[in-house]
Amino acid sequence: MLKVESDELASIKENLQENISYIKEKWAILLSSYNKQFCGLAFFSNSQCLDLEFTDFKDSILELEEILHNACGYLHQLLEEKKNLESEKVTAEMSLSIVRSEILAMKQKFKSEMQDMEAKLVISNALVDNLQVQFESIADKFHLTSEIEERSSRQNRELLDHLALLQDQMQELTSKIVTLLEKCQAWRLWLRNSGVINRPLRS
Repeated sequence: MLKVESDELASIKENLQENISYIKEKWAILLSSYNKQFCGLAFFSNSQCLDLEFTDFKDSILELEEILHNACGYLHQLLEEKKNLESEKVTAEMSLSIVRSEILAMKQKFKSEMQDMEAKLVISNALVDNLQVQFESIADKFHLTSEIEERSSRQNRELLDHLALLQDQMQELTSKIVTLLEKCQAWRLWLRNSGVINRPLRS
């Protein structure tokens, strides 16, 4: 009876040791994976890296629980920061949309002003062309007027010269007439003195 109980206890002890070995093996794999993935991250220091040779499961589990608690706190902080960043992103997108709208409005205003300036430039060019035509017309009229005035002045000078010549000729003719009258008077007087004028004519 004792032998049977002893064999059962030995079997139970062997199974327990196998289970403990299995658990240690899995625990070592878990710790190794933990150290590779999380050791050195921002939410805990290097001193919190678990010792792979550590065999006190209770202390290891408590330390792991503390690390997981810190990780959850850090994760919550990251979520808050993400929320804040998303809020800032929305604000930035709204500001960017406003800036783009203002830029578009400025472009449209600049385009409209450029079109107005082009229209005014076309009108100005037309006015300049019209003024140029009027100036050329006035210049032509002035030139024609100058020619007419010059021609009229030349004709006036020629007419005055001709009048002066006529006046000289008239004075000369008058002088000749006066001389001729004096000669005729003298001839008549001679004839009268000679008795030719009083002598009766022969029939």
